[in-house]
Amino acid sequence: MEKVLVMARTARPHICSAGEIFWDGKIGIFPFIEQVVAKKNSKNRHAGTVETKALQSITKSIIRSVLMKKCFSKWPLGACKEIWIQQDYARPHISPNDTEFVEVATKDELLQAIENAYNAYDPKSLNYTWLHMQYCMLEILQVNGGNDYKNPHKGKRRLERMGQLPVQIEVPSDMMLQGQSFIDEGHTDVNNTQEDSNEHNMSQRI
Repeated sequence: MEKVLVMARTARPHICSAGEIFWDGKIGIFPFIEQVVAKKNSKNRHAGTVETKALQSITKSIIRSVLMKKCFSKWPLGACKEIWIQQDYARPHISPNDTEFVEVATKDELLQAIENAYNAYDPKSLNYTWLHMQYCMLEILQVNGGNDYKNPHKGKRRLERMGQLPVQIEVPSDMMLQGQSFIDEGHTDVNNTQEDSNEHNMSQRI
C-alpha cells in the first residue's frame, strides 16, 4: 500500500447539553503531497500525466503554512481565541532517504479514503477522547508525574446515556497539594521543565 504523511488536527467538540453537536471538533486533515507533471513516459503513465507524490522534506515554512492557512482559518466563531499548539521533539527535516516517507502516493483513492474516514469519525467519540485525557491527567498526578499510571476506565458512554457525563474533570485539592509538595521537595527541576516547554510549545493568540 502506498504511504503518505498526513496531519490530522482536532479539538474538543462543542456539544450542547441536549446532545446537539454545535461543532464537531474537526479542524482538518492535511496530506503532505504535491502535484508533479511526469517528464518521461513509463509503463505506468505517459509524459505530461499529473502525479500525486509525497513530499520528501517537511520544512518549518511548510508547517507554518499549514498551521496558518489551514488550521487557524477553520477555528469556529465564538470559540476561545487563545490556541496552544504543542509540538513534539521531532526535527522539522527528515532524511531524503527515508524509505517510507518518500514512497509515492500514486492513487488519489488512498487520500480520499483517509479523508472520508476522518469526516465519518463520530464527534461524540472525539469528545470521549478529550475527556479521557483529563481522566489520565488525574492518574498521572496520582503517581507524581510518572508513566506507570493506570489507564482509567470510566464508562463514558454509559454515563452519557444516564445524562451524567461530565464536561470537565476537577482536580481534587488534596491531589494538587500532593503534587506541589512533590515539586517543593526537589524531585522536579521546575526551571528546566519550563525552558523545555517554552522551546517546544508556542501560544498563538488570534
